[in-house]
Amino acid sequence: MKNFIKTAVCFLFALIMSFCILNETTFAEENLIDVAAPTSANKDIWSYDNGVWTMTNSNYANLRYDVFLEADTKIVFSFDFEILSGKINATIRTLDNQFLVTKNFDKDGKAVLQYTIAESGTYRFQICGTSAEACAKISSISVAVYVPELPSEYSEESLRVINEVEALDPNLSILLFADNHSYEENKYFKYPGIMKYGVVDYQIGLGDYVDYSHSPKSTAKKLLENCISLSGKEANCFYLYGNHDVGICGVNGGSNSLDVVMTPEENYDIFVKHLESNENVHVDPLNPHGGYYYVDDESAKIRMIILNTSDIFNENSEIPSYIRYQQTLRVSQTQLTWFASKALDFSDKTNPSAWSVIVFGHEYSPYGNQLILFDILAAAQNGTAIEKSITVYKRLTEIDDGNYINTIDTENGDIYSVSMDYSKQGPITVIGFIHGHNHVDNNSIISGINRIQVRCDNGSIDRYYIASLNGLSEGKYYFKDIDGHIYVFSCNSIPDAAAVGYNYYWTSAKMTPAPIAVFDKNGLRLKSISCSYSEEIPEDAVEITDFVSERDESLAGKESCEILCIDKEAATITFIPYGTGTQRTFSYVKNYSDELTLGDLNGDEKVNVLDANLVRRYAAELEKLDEKQLVSADVNGDGKVNVLDANLIRRFAAKLIDIFPAAEQ
Repeated sequence: MKNFIKTAVCFLFALIMSFCILNETTFAEENLIDVAAPTSANKDIWSYDNGVWTMTNSNYANLRYDVFLEADTKIVFSFDFEILSGKINATIRTLDNQFLVTKNFDKDGKAVLQYTIAESGTYRFQICGTSAEACAKISSISVAVYVPELPSEYSEESLRVINEVEALDPNLSILLFADNHSYEENKYFKYPGIMKYGVVDYQIGLGDYVDYSHSPKSTAKKLLENCISLSGKEANCFYLYGNHDVGICGVNGGSNSLDVVMTPEENYDIFVKHLESNENVHVDPLNPHGGYYYVDDESAKIRMIILNTSDIFNENSEIPSYIRYQQTLRVSQTQLTWFASKALDFSDKTNPSAWSVIVFGHEYSPYGNQLILFDILAAAQNGTAIEKSITVYKRLTEIDDGNYINTIDTENGDIYSVSMDYSKQGPITVIGFIHGHNHVDNNSIISGINRIQVRCDNGSIDRYYIASLNGLSEGKYYFKDIDGHIYVFSCNSIPDAAAVGYNYYWTSAKMTPAPIAVFDKNGLRLKSISCSYSEEIPEDAVEITDFVSERDESLAGKESCEILCIDKEAATITFIPYGTGTQRTFSYVKNYSDELTLGDLNGDEKVNVLDANLVRRYAAELEKLDEKQLVSADVNGDGKVNVLDANLIRRFAAKLIDIFPAAEQ
């Protein structure tokens, strides 16, 4: 009996160890390649001995294996490696150089690249060094069919995130992921894994699930369908279109053919069709395949508006609007009208003021017509009317490194307009506008509305630093990273109108020059500045001391998402990161409409000197006011509560004025 138990324990241990070694992969077939017989290997650089390939230097010479694979085959390319110097790269690609999966490695370990074949054909699996000095030993090379399983570490991380969500006890929780830019299954396994606990209410993909730019549309469709299926096609899973998903990168490349872009119907079938059974999903009846819709959560009284910020088609849905600069994406006039007149219309609700709105898009463009979205949201939040027209230009011109302006040629502009009156509906609460696209965490306030940018998946960025550089002017600067490396950069003059709010700095292993991108308070990039690595601190350089390393390890290959938790009582939203990302909490403005009267701080349904005295005592720091009282006290609408408001309340009580300035705004 003891021998049986001992044998069983050993077997169980071996089983556990084999799962740990295989990590997220369970192989269903033997190796599909002969390790000793690659399709190509430069024998001056690569040598083979007893299962081990040694790279003596690189010059980018590849060790290649070409394998014919059937469509829908799920494969894994894996190998063990010992780095002698430099870095190595592993790639899965087609024979016509379409790179499907690629990863860099600079420390000893195990490489695992996964992919689902979209079309039958021959695929290339290759290993190379990333510099002439790269040397490494490669062993246990394998290309095999596999059955994917959720890795144990995903489950552990999921439980951690779920526990944090439960501790917050939000009115609504939403799993967000953005900018995966990958076809690897392990990028998408985690999302159904988190949703299965029942704590997260909805899942929203913010776009750029793959890197489709110039590959055939038929290939991209199959890849996208696979990604969406893996991440979940339930009635509570919503997907936005990213610029890479719809083929706008091909349009930016100058193509005049519809062959490079997805039609609205094709997008609808991939991203939205599975929602047709969800009665809470409301599309635009005038453009049902437009890719934008809203979803009402009746219990939380929160409306989620899903926008298509890659709306590159004209009104006839046949001819794309050619917006050459990729970052300036588009919301059509049809979608804009629907957004103002339908998505923000709560007239059919018993108590519109009890509802809150949160808006999701793939991208926010500080130059394009999306700025008008914030004007519309502000009008809805204040319960006022909006009458506005803007001209958006189809092209942008680069006038300086990293700075873009609209072209002067107004004949190429598109005119967008909105006319809506929300005064009868009354104020509603706007939680914010959430988007991805730029691969950084950022936020700003536009027209009183939170604009929050999420990083989620960061691709190949190794290090990430952030600093608030208000008042940055001409001169030479330097800062030290966590390893003590000194980075020196110079700044040219920045326009006086630009209020610098954030500086994002990316560096990759002493990369020279390294880029620095300076943003204004609205997240608009002002300038890219070259940065160099230095052995010594320059005598004429000013030290920047408030660079904060948000991540001190490589972000390359990290998969992540964020859980957004909405607390209506506290009027806050909290982002809980899974993997990379920054935990952040933001406040938003609550509207009280039918329960709040300007100037009536004590709630006695009168506006008199008692209320004015409360304001004066608050201004003198003798009294504390709660959030509702502060909103009521700001009678001049300047965002402050002081003696000016107290004087206006006194004048109102004495009937010297019959309306507060805040009520006229």
